[in-house]
Amino acid sequence: MMQLNVLSFTLSELCAFPKNEAILMIQLGHLCNELTALYHWQMVLARTKTQTEPEIAGNVMQMLFVTRLLAGKLNEAWEMLQTDFFGSKLSKLLVPLLDAEAVENLERVKAYFSGKNALTRIRNQFAFHYGSDEIREQLSSPNDDLVLRLYAHKQRANCLSQFAEQVVSMTIFTDHTAFEKAVNDCDTLYNNFLEFAQRCIVLILQRHVNDKVTGSWPIVEIEDPPFIDELRLPFYLRTRQVDSS
Repeated sequence: MMQLNVLSFTLSELCAFPKNEAILMIQLGHLCNELTALYHWQMVLARTKTQTEPEIAGNVMQMLFVTRLLAGKLNEAWEMLQTDFFGSKLSKLLVPLLDAEAVENLERVKAYFSGKNALTRIRNQFAFHYGSDEIREQLSSPNDDLVLRLYAHKQRANCLSQFAEQVVSMTIFTDHTAFEKAVNDCDTLYNNFLEFAQRCIVLILQRHVNDKVTGSWPIVEIEDPPFIDELRLPFYLRTRQVDSS
């Protein structure tokens, strides 16, 4: 059983916050939710066991996809901070009030994005776009030894154009080490961002509804949430209505 503490407040109370603080809190919460959903997806995929070549190809495709999305969203999180935290001048108000751990995690995020980095390139070229320039460049120097594959099935949702992922992944990552570094960067920055964002959300709530923050938080229970290592997310799925062959 998992127990969650619940803090409740009304929309009217939120609207009474200074607008910049309300907007920042909403933006931070929204990004935390999306980043966590993608992070969970990535963790499940990393633990999904595969045996055959098509299963491995499907798992790799999903892992590459969620890594691109997570990289793009983390870059967008930084861009949001540029506008709604630093640009709004809230950083000058809130940073002195944050604890040392929150500030340290913010500085780590800032240090990563202050220079050239893999996540910004992934976001700009691949996470939310289908640009062809880098693919065209990749095709100008072919690897004759690489075998490309397309897996077909009578159910469209079980068809996999592995050839496309092979070319795109080579375009993004020079080798497996570069891919692993991008995954590790996502993991580190996800944790940095959440440590800062969640503490910042609590700080804003303390500033405006402190009686609720310091009061008793009701408990709700989730009866039987699964363990992360019990979950699998295979690419290929059967349906009851269609012959599985």
